[in-house]
Amino acid sequence: MKVFVARALAVPEPDDFHWAIDGELVTVPLMPCDRPGCGCRQSMAGVASARATTMFTVADLAMTTTEYVAALRDGLQLQGWWTGEHDDRWLIGLAVEQLRLAATIPIGAALRVDEQHISRRALAA
Repeated sequence: MKVFVARALAVPEPDDFHWAIDGELVTVPLMPCDRPGCGCRQSMAGVASARATTMFTVADLAMTTTEYVAALRDGLQLQGWWTGEHDDRWLIGLAVEQLRLAATIPIGAALRVDEQHISRRALAA
């Protein structure tokens, strides 16, 4: 299944940062802040590490949709966003939307996010 994972670029852009673990699942931040200089509106959150990265890609991982939803839930619990009182319908909706988008992007494409909008990077030749 095609999913978003952290991946450091060989030549990052000046405003890039990468604190996530290469290869870990990443998800859009749920509630980006409005602090000037904070990169949360331009980064993805590592599901396992709860650390941010502006650098990510699509990978084809051997996992089911159920496993993917469980990984997102575990990551959101780690980050303090999921306390167990929530209904899984919202989480399943988030997972389906991210899987739908990842399915449209070639594996290995360098990506960026801005205000929760994911797009391909324009890399210099």
